[in-house]
Amino acid sequence: MSATVEKLQQQYGDQVDFVMLNIDDPQWTAQIADYRASGVPQFTLVDAEKSLIKTWVGKVPRPIFSEVFDQALSSLN
Repeated sequence: MSATVEKLQQQYGDQVDFVMLNIDDPQWTAQIADYRASGVPQFTLVDAEKSLIKTWVGKVPRPIFSEVFDQALSSLN
């Protein structure tokens, strides 16, 4: 998934903030609980107000991410 995320960051990085949390690091315990991380990898897309847009768990094809990112970004304009 790292190659997919890297390509998505290259494509959308000027419009979308990408944040990765290590679920084994205790400093992220609150965030892991807030976003109900239930598997690895988990991808959680939130808006600027931190409202949940979409969550994926497991391997996700790049076109799926792109479709949701494009829809979310178009709703901002």
